[in-house]
Amino acid sequence: MNKKIEKEYKILVTKQQFEALLQMYDDCEVSEQLNIYFDTKDQTIKKLKGGMRIRYKNNKYIFTLKFKHPEGHIELEKEIPHDCINELHHDQTIAAWFKEYGINAPFIEIGRVHTLRYLHRSEVAELCFDISHYNDITDYEIEYEFLREHDGISKFNEILAHVNL
Repeated sequence: MNKKIEKEYKILVTKQQFEALLQMYDDCEVSEQLNIYFDTKDQTIKKLKGGMRIRYKNNKYIFTLKFKHPEGHIELEKEIPHDCINELHHDQTIAAWFKEYGINAPFIEIGRVHTLRYLHRSEVAELCFDISHYNDITDYEIEYEFLREHDGISKFNEILAHVNL
């Protein structure tokens, strides 16, 4: 189980901007992931300005609940044995999270996103280049996630300046 405050910056870019920035980093780890997003029938999680997903990556399923926080996002994560969302209330940790945030089953799937991720790590951040496919749409996103506190916005803007963003 993992609970942390996630701090990151993200921006959607064009395919050309994406490719130009990605070419600057030749040491990226490449991975694929499938994110399945859920909510309740009455959209409890959306009303809480949160998100709930199961991510399948590297032959593992990771359950995640995220909620807005003044410093970023509260991110609650736990590895689970499968992707059956409506059985997770049997897990004591996840059941406690559901109770804490007033989230009640049954859950409905609201979307699936398949992502090819290129990841560059530095001492202070992870720079992710994501190509995501959903609903017959492909988007290109650059994400800068803090590993430790620093002037991340300046660093992120410096990276984006290479493509006039």
